[in-house]
Amino acid sequence: MHVLAAKGRSVTTASRYVKQVHPFPPLDRDPKELVAALRDAAARARGRPVLFVTGDRSLRFLSRHRAAFEDLVDHDLADPEVIEDCLHKDRFSIAAERLQLPVPRTWRVQVAEDARRLVTTAPFPVFAKPVHREDWAKLPPGTVATVKGQQVDTADELARLFEILVRNDGLPVVVQSLVAGPDAEHLSVHAYVAPDGRLLGTFTGRKLRVWPPHAGVGTCVRSERLEEPIALATRTLAALRYIGYAILQFKRDAGTGQYLLIEINCRYGTWSELPLRCGCNLPAVAYATMTGQEPPAIEQRVGPSWLDWQRDFDSWRSTYRPSGEWGWGAYLRSLLSVRCGAIFALDDLGPWLYTLTHGRSE
Repeated sequence: MHVLAAKGRSVTTASRYVKQVHPFPPLDRDPKELVAALRDAAARARGRPVLFVTGDRSLRFLSRHRAAFEDLVDHDLADPEVIEDCLHKDRFSIAAERLQLPVPRTWRVQVAEDARRLVTTAPFPVFAKPVHREDWAKLPPGTVATVKGQQVDTADELARLFEILVRNDGLPVVVQSLVAGPDAEHLSVHAYVAPDGRLLGTFTGRKLRVWPPHAGVGTCVRSERLEEPIALATRTLAALRYIGYAILQFKRDAGTGQYLLIEINCRYGTWSELPLRCGCNLPAVAYATMTGQEPPAIEQRVGPSWLDWQRDFDSWRSTYRPSGEWGWGAYLRSLLSVRCGAIFALDDLGPWLYTLTHGRSE
């Protein structure tokens, strides 16, 4: 595996599976410089390389400039307009309305007037989130609870949030009706769609806990086979005419029992190792598809869990234990099914050893 990295050394590059690291400019540089670096790395690789994308900013760059490297690199990126719709939360809400996808009720707040109107009409509680998470990452520390978004319970609280965002150029934002239920009702469907539209494999995982709590990424995720969200994901991907790899994020409403689509990620995620360990090697399916080979069979094994120990313990200690949502007994029992982790792996100790000497920077 070859890695394009702005950092010369990191947790990722410490893996024994990384054969070569290619220096890559920061993604805020001139696109021509980024394309040149990508083409140089592709030219140095043996054979014709296959592209796997792991971040939203790199996905945006690669999708928008795909014509500049397709002669050297194979990829399975979805249609550019579909990717833009999924990357921009305001655009995604418009596409969801047009295609009648099962999403929470959504309001797009573009300017201060939209904010003032919504404060008096929103059915609280709601969840406010930026169009792009990097928009809130640029805000002064402490401005928002997390860069992914935050729950808002009252009109006064929403008015204060909007006032701060307007003052700090934090608009536009998207506001959604809060989907009732604990974090363990968050579910992810990983899927791969061939260029001819065939669904070649799916995997479903339940996020038992997330970091930060109630507004973050999965830290303890269990393999579960859930047919209803798989059916919803299949219909959604068909409606979008999606191809390639996708992760569809759902949450089950505790009041209605309905699964609601929160977002779609058009790239590999933090805990993509869990499907692989459970018989759903979707990266291998992607590689085989892009190189004209027969993809491997997919059959999900349920029960095993993936754990990001440090962040999971921080979430439990700071929020889940004090609230009574995960007591000592339930928390310890949830760890019994852990079979793979974010950093530690017996067959690949490099990333864990790197954190002992350098800390965790990603």
